[in-house]
Amino acid sequence: GQDTLTGGAGVDHFVVYWDGDRITDFTSGTDMIHLDGYSLSSLGAGGNFAAGDPRFYAAPGATAGHDADDRVVYNTSTGELFYDWDGSGTNPALLLAVLQPGATLVATDIVVDHASPAAGTIVNGNGFAGNDTLDGGAGTDSMVGGTGDDLYFVENYSDQVVELANEGRDEVVSSSYDYSLANGVENLTLIGSAHNGYGNALDNLITGNAGANLLWGGSGNDTIIGGAGADTIYGNDGNDSLVGGADNDMFAQYSFTTAPGVDTVDGGAGNDTLDFRYMPTAVTANFTTGIVAGGGYDGSGSTNFVNVEGVIGSYGGDLLIGGAGSENLDGYAGDDTITGGAGNDTLTGGDGADHFVFSAVPGDANADLITDFTGMDRIHLDATVMMALGAGGQMSSMDARFYAAAGATGGHDADDRVVYDTASGKLYYDADGSGSGTAQLVATLQSTPVLAGTTGNDSLVGTLGNDTINGLDGNDTLDGQGGADSMVGGAGDDVYYVDNPGDVVVEQINAGMDEVRSSLFDYILPDWVNNLTLVGNAFAGHGNAIDNLIVGNARDNWIDAGDGNDSIDGGLGNDTIYGGAGDDTMQGGPGADYFYITGGASGGPGHDVIDGGSPSSGDWLRYDEAQSGAVIDLRAGTATGGGANGTGSATIRNIQHVMGSSFGDTIIADDQWSQLFGGDGNDTIDAGNGADQVWGGAGADSFILAQDPSAWDVWIRDFAPGVDNLHLDARVMPALGASGNFAVNDPRFYAAAGASSGHDADDRIIYDTLNGGLYYDPDGNGSNPSQIIATFAYYSGGVPTPLIQATDLVVDNAAPGVVINGTSGNDSLVGTNGNDTINGLDGNDTIDGGAGADSLVGGAGDDVYFVDNAGDIVVEQQNAGIDEVRSSAASYTLGDFVNNLTLLSGAVNGTGNAIENVITGNAATNRLSGGDGNDTLTGAGGNDTLSGGTGSDHFIFNVAPGSANAGVVTDFASGTDVIRVDGKVMPAVGASGSFASGDARFYAAAGANAGHDADDRVVYNITTGQLWYDGDGSGSGAAQLIATLQGAPALAATDIRVDNGTSTTPPPAGSITGTEGDDTLAGTTGNDSIYGLGGNDFITGDSGADTIVGGAGNDTIYGNGGNDWVEGGTGNDSMSGGGDQDSFVFREYGAQNADTVGGFDTNCAAGDARFYAAAGASGGHDADDRLVYNTSTGQLFYDADGSGAGAAQLVATLQGAPGVAAADVWVI
Repeated sequence: GQDTLTGGAGVDHFVVYWDGDRITDFTSGTDMIHLDGYSLSSLGAGGNFAAGDPRFYAAPGATAGHDADDRVVYNTSTGELFYDWDGSGTNPALLLAVLQPGATLVATDIVVDHASPAAGTIVNGNGFAGNDTLDGGAGTDSMVGGTGDDLYFVENYSDQVVELANEGRDEVVSSSYDYSLANGVENLTLIGSAHNGYGNALDNLITGNAGANLLWGGSGNDTIIGGAGADTIYGNDGNDSLVGGADNDMFAQYSFTTAPGVDTVDGGAGNDTLDFRYMPTAVTANFTTGIVAGGGYDGSGSTNFVNVEGVIGSYGGDLLIGGAGSENLDGYAGDDTITGGAGNDTLTGGDGADHFVFSAVPGDANADLITDFTGMDRIHLDATVMMALGAGGQMSSMDARFYAAAGATGGHDADDRVVYDTASGKLYYDADGSGSGTAQLVATLQSTPVLAGTTGNDSLVGTLGNDTINGLDGNDTLDGQGGADSMVGGAGDDVYYVDNPGDVVVEQINAGMDEVRSSLFDYILPDWVNNLTLVGNAFAGHGNAIDNLIVGNARDNWIDAGDGNDSIDGGLGNDTIYGGAGDDTMQGGPGADYFYITGGASGGPGHDVIDGGSPSSGDWLRYDEAQSGAVIDLRAGTATGGGANGTGSATIRNIQHVMGSSFGDTIIADDQWSQLFGGDGNDTIDAGNGADQVWGGAGADSFILAQDPSAWDVWIRDFAPGVDNLHLDARVMPALGASGNFAVNDPRFYAAAGASSGHDADDRIIYDTLNGGLYYDPDGNGSNPSQIIATFAYYSGGVPTPLIQATDLVVDNAAPGVVINGTSGNDSLVGTNGNDTINGLDGNDTIDGGAGADSLVGGAGDDVYFVDNAGDIVVEQQNAGIDEVRSSAASYTLGDFVNNLTLLSGAVNGTGNAIENVITGNAATNRLSGGDGNDTLTGAGGNDTLSGGTGSDHFIFNVAPGSANAGVVTDFASGTDVIRVDGKVMPAVGASGSFASGDARFYAAAGANAGHDADDRVVYNITTGQLWYDGDGSGSGAAQLIATLQGAPALAATDIRVDNGTSTTPPPAGSITGTEGDDTLAGTTGNDSIYGLGGNDFITGDSGADTIVGGAGNDTIYGNGGNDWVEGGTGNDSMSGGGDQDSFVFREYGAQNADTVGGFDTNCAAGDARFYAAAGASGGHDADDRLVYNTSTGQLFYDADGSGAGAAQLVATLQGAPGVAAADVWVI
């Protein structure tokens, strides 16, 4: 089974086979992996692999050998370890084991056990190009010739020869007892003690040795030369040329197709025989013309022969015609017609009512022997050569022309024409009866020995000759021994031993439960015999139309049960089993067995039970020959369909692999490792949890991934983008969103070389275009890890991974939802409890998907989204508005082009994106991350962790300070980032706006945790990074913790800004006063006092001499008529006095307080040493300078030390760069 192996500490040895075991803690250089060289026979010599061993290949994505040497292949991406017996050949590799993620494996970690080192090992084990000679010696060798006409010497049945198609015309010289040609090798020569040789699908040249060989040609156009022994030669399909030798050879035909081909046979010396017992239809064999016609499924087929002395017919009614020589003509089964012709022929009718024809001139020279004449048979005499026979037709029972008596050799009266000697079995023709003419011998009817049993249970054993054994009643055991025997069991449960192709078993209907135990290469049960057991070297067995029990042996058997409700046990070996029609029970055994479905769910209408045997032996259920599509469910252990019009069903157990039909099949895997082939047709393949390998085959196929994502992903070997599709089950991947096809450019799909997780919050399915990995990511670029769900990889080396598109993906089983479309106005849209799709279209929309994994598309406008499910997807486009997500999901990451995020109750974590975000927490302990851009993070209540990321970030603290609300800022950068404290909850912090350099309200020192004098309000401990609020400075009140700056970075007073602060001088009574919000204030025609306070205010003064103070915020102020006093306050204000003599007041400076002044008119040119004006000036040019004016840009600077080292600070910019003189400046 598929085991999980953990070695623990120490030097561990892991022994693996081909079960796909999981190794959890392999350590390269310490632990070892052991492979069995006996079962993995092409591994080569035993012992440790050497460093750089050519048999070992490791690479990302590797699933098979990349050249002919490779035997052990390691996928460094997935940890999968494969055995590839032919390297870069066409055969698929077997999965041996899977190592833990990230494991290293090198050649020296591999040990081969149970393999004998080859004597005289070739230094370079591969021939590569050229006409090579490769001899592995006595061990279990792996030989790879490469291109060229290569010659291999094979001494061991476990030797592996590897050749690819079209690499030359290669030959194996074998001294092994049995040898089968490997793919890609054309020729085979047997030497030494070799006995059997088997070809392949190519055009083979097979040559025997001096022994009695079994030579098997395969399906190509073969040439087979038997050699000196008594050989049995099978040409099989194709146009074959078969040549015997000096001994008595047998030329057998065995057809696997409808067209067996046109063969040529030369028997050579000896008494040679053509054998057609395994052909499905009758033959006509004519020794006069040297031609045999027929035998194929449709009556086709032809054999031209010379130097052949005998023939054995088929199961049908054959016509056998002798020539001028002495031939052996055997009809085998069926109602045959046999004509001996000239010469002394031996005629055997076999089973059936046979007709023996005598048309040669009678006499000793042409007298034939009939070996098995019975009362069902007939003798035909030709009146053209025996002219005195009289009228044609069958003689009557008392015909005067027939005379029979012991010792009779001629007529006893004038009427006699046909005379039979009952003592010797001789049959004469007598032209004149009792006249003077001598009777002529026509034939001898041989009397075979007859062995008769009793009515009891007998055990009857024949002789080495051709016996007839009659068991009579009882449960008898009949063994003809040698010879072509006729065995008749009679009533009772009889057992027959069959060891000769000429053996005939005769049973009657309802005469008992009978069994044949056959040691023949191939045997077909005759009528009314129930059971068949293959023994010895038997290979194939065929049932009949009744209910059979067929049991295989230790060989790789071929069993076809035929009709009836059959029971089949393949036994040991890798068996091929056809159940045929009926309700069949098929048992595979411990080998890798193949169960073929040919006409229903395993053979026709009915219900079958199929058991592969061992759960890890690699058994196949094959529908290649089915008549309709099937549903094969390995998980449930059932199959339906496959028969005509979809009939048939089966119960299946211990099946690992499936081959579909040429129709549309559904194949469902279990949790074991499987190989699933859809075949032709539009197939649906549902992979399981066992790291399955799946092929859709031809047609538009659907691959279903409905298992929990895990490290054991599915390998899809032939995905066709745009034709096939991949179905993803939302029940196990709940963040996929709504059911249905992914759209073109669907934001849930992301593909890139090397990608393994989402690159933004929308991504759910990620495809690695380089290595073919497909991943599920439940939260895109969030904190949850992605899981691999499939790998797209072709077996063929060098073929790139397929270019999967979003439209190839389909979501199944998502909670049902609806599609809701808004208008071009400002809509409020609420979804259902299902997986909805809501399109806001234009306008400032508010969208709430409700429960379910919703797809929310706001469109243009400033949209607000309510997110409550990890599967919710928010889609926005660039520059489509200032959009906000309000999330109650535990964690949420803003998608592309969404600006702001607010965490609602229940939410914990919030993450921004690459643009400028405003992220606001809740009362819980939040973790807020801004990412790229100039972000603003507000933790609100709780002990929050705030990370601004890159950019100039603002951290806002707007809840009462203290340990319960003290947050952590992880990446504060002085001079770039800003700490903003709220005057509403820290009322003593003073006026709104940024602290000035050296601001008395700020105190920083090592160990500081409270004010050191009465002015201090914000205190910083430069050792711990703690930031405190102290409402009374050095007074008795305790300081409260605002936050901790992680790493205790530098912090200056100018890094601190006050929001919603209180003015030091309250507005006078009767003034026009704003609020802390964004106000619009207008004066009267009188002399007004206008105070904007906080917020971004818009203030106009009208015609009087007005006093206008903007306060905190970025204000816009127009003094209009009159001599106005205009003071922007903190923030970047825009000010214009109007047409009269106005005064602009600046109490703050620096980039965050730099104002813009419009319509400035100079007063005079009086000089003051403190004032310096010049084109390009940005700082003092001597020690006196304090106010510096750039006449080119209109920028006005304050320089505290003139030409000293301190940097000048921007105060304001005067639009249009008007002239400014010293007399225009007042110090207040």
